[in-house]
Amino acid sequence: QESSLPTPQNIVIDFETAQWYTVTSGVWERVTSEKYQGQYSLQSWNRTDNSQSCFEVSSNSQKETELSFYLRVSSENNYDYLRFYVNGSEQGKWSWAVEWNKKTFTQPAGNNIYRWCYNKDASISSGQDRAWVDLIEIQEVDIIVSEQLDFEQAGWYTLPTGLWERTNAD
Repeated sequence: QESSLPTPQNIVIDFETAQWYTVTSGVWERVTSEKYQGQYSLQSWNRTDNSQSCFEVSSNSQKETELSFYLRVSSENNYDYLRFYVNGSEQGKWSWAVEWNKKTFTQPAGNNIYRWCYNKDASISSGQDRAWVDLIEIQEVDIIVSEQLDFEQAGWYTLPTGLWERTNAD
């Protein structure tokens, strides 16, 4: 199912409903058996060797964004991986026995496509041969720029902490 996300400020994708993500290859399904929080998570389902299952979420923001999510992996060590991509560039990969773990990535303003893929190699099964993703959050980040002020002139100055006055008092 394909849906477009609203402009981020604080987007939470907890898989309690089948919205906000698109399965692009293979099978990812909502399950209740393994989850970080709530009733559901998204689980990869690679039925055959040498296969890949992917899903993605896209966002468009005017500000830098911070994306976080929880993952769990049960796979053949160093051969079968959950991989995470941003705009086609791999940001991380996990295999073997990874319990629920939070990952956070910061991205520039603009259109971003976040993709999770579970890749199964050509042979050998280990663990459950699956990955789970839960509680994806996309938040816009306010960047605070420091300015050096010389305060040589008497007057009022607006700073992030409030309104300040410089006086000529010694």
